[in-house]
Amino acid sequence: MTNYILKCPKCYRTRAGESRYKSWKCFKCNYVMNKKNTKIHAETINIEENQYVIDILDKKKKYDEIV
Repeated sequence: MTNYILKCPKCYRTRAGESRYKSWKCFKCNYVMNKKNTKIHAETINIEENQYVIDILDKKKKYDEIV
């Protein structure tokens, strides 16, 4: 099962959502996101990848720290 890394178009909060669902709800503003109105930033396989990509998108980690 793959996961999508999404960013809410209303409040710009980053979250992960499972790919088997057609829509996701923002935890902060309760906006309902679907594949039409939301950009999918990444696809990941496990929880560690989810958190790593979210940290990079939220600029908590720099991409240079990977290497």
